[in-house]
Amino acid sequence: MSHELNDYIRHQRQAGAKDEQIKKSLLDAGWSPELVNASLGENLNDGQAHTVAPAPHTEKTLPDPWQLLLEAWESYKLGFWKYIGLFLIAGVIFVLLGALLMFIAMIPGNLTAAVIIPEFIVFMIAVYVLGALVNGSAAFLMESDGKATYKEIFAKSWTKVGSLIWIVLIVSLITFGALIPLIIPFIFVATFTTFALFVVVFEDERGINAVLKSREYVRGIFGPVLGRVAMLLVYGLILGIIASIFEQVGGTLGELLSALIQLALSPLFMLYSYKLYRHVRAYKADMQFLPSPGGRKAYIALAIWGIIGPLFLFMSVGWTIIRFISMANGGGLY
Repeated sequence: MSHELNDYIRHQRQAGAKDEQIKKSLLDAGWSPELVNASLGENLNDGQAHTVAPAPHTEKTLPDPWQLLLEAWESYKLGFWKYIGLFLIAGVIFVLLGALLMFIAMIPGNLTAAVIIPEFIVFMIAVYVLGALVNGSAAFLMESDGKATYKEIFAKSWTKVGSLIWIVLIVSLITFGALIPLIIPFIFVATFTTFALFVVVFEDERGINAVLKSREYVRGIFGPVLGRVAMLLVYGLILGIIASIFEQVGGTLGELLSALIQLALSPLFMLYSYKLYRHVRAYKADMQFLPSPGGRKAYIALAIWGIIGPLFLFMSVGWTIIRFISMANGGGLY
């Protein structure tokens, strides 16, 4: 962690910040006074001239949701068949894996907890690995404007597969942990973690650091980011209603058409998120990121709660049901 602190101090000095300002910002972020003072002293004699660097190019405004959708559509058209192929490959693998596990479970004698539970665990691990690879590959394909080959994007994604699986798992636990108490914390946390996957892919941050950097991008522009993410959900809801109408009216053909619509739109919606990330990153191009110990602990605690919270709720609901059954049978509450 000390190298991150040293890099931050150097960048801030090069940007013209005074040591008093740097120290205050670090203490406010939760860094210990001893470590801050030591790092400030180490960097006094680093042999670098503390000149003021020119400000990087930044965007002054974010495009509105409709502009983002049009940008995503233009990029989508450039690599339409590659995006469809990528998500189709993932869908086929998912179906084949599910069919294989069902076949194993249907073998006489296998329909037991000793078989079903390990199968479920294997299935969930495979889903996370597959999801991580597809999301990472899709992100690299987006970066190339649909020009990269499958071999290139799979190779790049594979080098980050561990980090991708980890960030998908962490973000899932964090957002689920925020959802358990109330919907409001969930909205805040889900918005702050919007760009975590892209941070892992394009900025070489990992785990909680990627979550914290995503939060830093959103900080100060929470409302605009939330509004654009919410509009994406609105677009998805409208198209979901259209797809469900096809299912209800068209029978088997309608269900097939609905599945094709969802397949075609999944890459478009991810492109929308990618475009939003690129614009937010340009908007905050002068941002200096330094993970705060307090923020790290808070998200780790939330992720842990995402694991134990559902168990607590399940046990509470189970206890309540048992007690009501006991009361109905005349056994009293205790």
